Amino acid sequence: MDNLINKPTKRPWRNEYNSVHAAVMFLVAVVALIAFQFIIIGILDIIYNVTGNNFRNATVISLINLSFQIIFALVAILVSRGFKVRFRQGSYIKKCSSTTVLISIILTAVCFLFMMPMLLATIFFFEFVGFTPATSSLNIRWFHHVIFAINAIIFAGICEELVFRGGAMWGIKNDFGKIAAILLSSLAFSIMHMNPLQTVHQFVLGAVMGYVAIEFKSMIPAIIIHALNNAFAVAMTHILPRIMPATIMSQAEAPYFTTAENGLFTIVFLGVGLVSMAVGGLLVWVLVKAGKAADKIFDDVGKIKANAKKLESVSLESSLEPAAPIAVVEQPIIIDTKEQKTRRKIIFWILFSIASALCMAMWMLTFVEGLIRVV
Repeated sequence: MDNLINKPTKRPWRNEYNSVHAAVMFLVAVVALIAFQFIIIGILDIIYNVTGNNFRNATVISLINLSFQIIFALVAILVSRGFKVRFRQGSYIKKCSSTTVLISIILTAVCFLFMMPMLLATIFFFEFVGFTPATSSLNIRWFHHVIFAINAIIFAGICEELVFRGGAMWGIKNDFGKIAAILLSSLAFSIMHMNPLQTVHQFVLGAVMGYVAIEFKSMIPAIIIHALNNAFAVAMTHILPRIMPATIMSQAEAPYFTTAENGLFTIVFLGVGLVSMAVGGLLVWVLVKAGKAADKIFDDVGKIKANAKKLESVSLESSLEPAAPIAVVEQPIIIDTKEQKTRRKIIFWILFSIASALCMAMWMLTFVEGLIRVV
């Protein structure tokens, strides 16, 4: 009897993440990506030194990039189970209406068009400072493009969102609020890619996806925007080099513009980009509000129909015997004290700073390599 009394109770499952869960998810994802990358590179180098076979071909690289996305999904699921958080509820993986899907598609086009000047400003700035991205000398065939497209559109759109607009953003929101959740999850999303050319674009895109996910209380719109944005990017990798064949995107050896011209274009497109993003942000806000209003109207209509069906069944129910009462199992309510929230915030900032420092170290390594590459 004493053993039953003194036996510790099991920790109940939660329906929501907190900021510590978010920071752990971000840190584990970053460490796993970096470790996996160095382990794979080490294995390929050992195989080459021992056997003389070079497996750094386009097929292997494509499969490695696909593995990166699987790591995101595994991290989100394992962290959820480790902290006993219900994955679907905590990540807000909820069905959304057809109106929300349509709004998400329109928002993707808005983001792509209104963020283009800022993306061009970023390209001209890095060309101005002498940064040249790595170019691939691999023999890329058509099926490699297919693998890349599937990875970027489907796997990245889903797996990355499970972490950043899933557990990470909602965990930060529950302790720090909506604005902090959108900004911090977007920062984590942008620096995690460790790509200087994409950092600004991905931060803004992440903020839009976070805002949409929070407003619609579902991660699905963010997945749609992410997937369609990557689809546009995949298409542009084939179209843009034909339009601007001598830019930083396709030709590293001889920049098309002089240093002074790149500096001037950076300033011009930066100004245009800020105005364009302001207008685009206003359109995003209007479209989201319109989508929520439409959803509310459809919900009200659905409730009216449901109530009408209930009224029709009243006469039938009155003639039937009363059903046995259904036992309702109450879930334990977890109430956090102020001290617990303060402790969580401190732990969050420590873990988030470590993960961000690792990302920025890799970011700086990529940047320095880009500067050395043209010397």
